[in-house]
Amino acid sequence: MAIDETLLSKGFDSTFTVIVRQSRGVELGQPIGIIAQNFLPPCISGCLENEKVIRDIANLQNHLRSIIFSENSDNNIIQAEPTSLSLVSSLEHEVSYWESTGVASKKDRITKVASMTFRDILEPIARDFSIIDGLPTTEVEDLLEKSHNVLDDLWRHEPPYPKERLKHIMNIIASDVGKFVIMGLKKVDIWNSDYNEIADLLLQHISLGEKWLNTCKQLTEIFWPNYGTNPWKESVYQPQDLIHFVELLKKILSIRTLHKQLVRLLTPQERDELKTKEMFQPFIDSPLKTVNLLWLSSSKFILMKPIILSAG
Repeated sequence: MAIDETLLSKGFDSTFTVIVRQSRGVELGQPIGIIAQNFLPPCISGCLENEKVIRDIANLQNHLRSIIFSENSDNNIIQAEPTSLSLVSSLEHEVSYWESTGVASKKDRITKVASMTFRDILEPIARDFSIIDGLPTTEVEDLLEKSHNVLDDLWRHEPPYPKERLKHIMNIIASDVGKFVIMGLKKVDIWNSDYNEIADLLLQHISLGEKWLNTCKQLTEIFWPNYGTNPWKESVYQPQDLIHFVELLKKILSIRTLHKQLVRLLTPQERDELKTKEMFQPFIDSPLKTVNLLWLSSSKFILMKPIILSAG
């Protein structure tokens, strides 16, 4: 299905009507994927600065997502493998999914009751994660603790939460942690700001990432494999994007630390001769000079989350 880019200039309502009409009979989720691939990259790269257009794109995705959820809710989602994960890029989307499933499952009482329960369990942390950018680090730590308990409650529920959806939630929270870290690092110059300030900030963010990775590891390695009613039978699960991102932060900290230690051993004249103040210039000049670009380029959620971050 091809979408004429000029539709955006006609306003949200006309674009939505055309895409919904054209999406009938195509694979579920394809319209949202097309929108993401064609319209969100310019937003993310900063080429498109029209905030109204960006909001329209987000609204269009939300409307399409709601329609697809409602049309795909006749299946027994509790038992079947999930088919709509590509449409869910936030906990709020997951809450909406279960809301739609519960409303549509009029004849299947088990699915209806379970869907509403899942919605109620997820709703509190979904609200908190929706405002994570404005939370202090200590509250984000508390939120990750709550999330540990929420995931455990979902897995132990009867009927249990679908396994693939639970892994997807782990990925979503990992993405939100990465987003929070990026917003914090945007406020400083990681290569030129005071070493102690950057080291403290990086250590805080590394700790946050490792906290969530440890939660996922504990649940899938210790707690759930020993849960008799519904044992976890797969290998340990941790969001790979977050693993790579934490490693990146550690490498940046290591580079800054090594630089500081070496500079201490040099005389002022040697520092001038070696141009130690310019040693980080290759990182600054690189197209990948900001941590946010590295994270966003590796995150599978980039096409569903139009996060616009300035470089440097």
